[in-house]
Amino acid sequence: MYLEMTITNLALLSQKNEFIELVIEKLGRLPLDFSEKMQFIRTTGKTNQAAGVLLPLRFREELSEGRVGGEFIFQLIKRSGTVSQPGDLSCPGGLLHRFLDPLLRLFVIGRLLPIIKGNVLKKYAREQDAETFRIMTLFLANASRESWEEIRLSPWNVHFLGPLPAYSLTIFKRTIFPLVGFVKNP
Repeated sequence: MYLEMTITNLALLSQKNEFIELVIEKLGRLPLDFSEKMQFIRTTGKTNQAAGVLLPLRFREELSEGRVGGEFIFQLIKRSGTVSQPGDLSCPGGLLHRFLDPLLRLFVIGRLLPIIKGNVLKKYAREQDAETFRIMTLFLANASRESWEEIRLSPWNVHFLGPLPAYSLTIFKRTIFPLVGFVKNP
């Protein structure tokens, strides 16, 4: 399933707060398959691994080429030459750490890491079943940790906007749990 966003008013793309609220609303309508994917991973054992990935959305306010206002961009990273798939463009993220990520999840849900707040907290904490919320916040902690390790993106600088449906890779035997986050300051 893909997120389809039709924007009839292109000026909305230059209105930071209004566009963020639209993204939260659209992501909140997506059916989540996190519980089903985790059950599949549990039953397949070590042949399939779980990974959280942060899709960092940023509002660039620098003016260029006569543009007025700002624009939204996805901030991608170029993979190092020392890792698998060197040179690929990707989002920060990585495999679930069985000890650290459940521990960091407690910081996320306890709001010591204020990554989930406002409408997002209300939407996902109250409208998802407990298991889906647990898995979503686990991968949010995972993606936040990996983003810090890979590009030093502080979790205090990210506002969680919502999850995308999980995606299973066939070649690498991984299931990716993507999460969209707004990067407040570059």
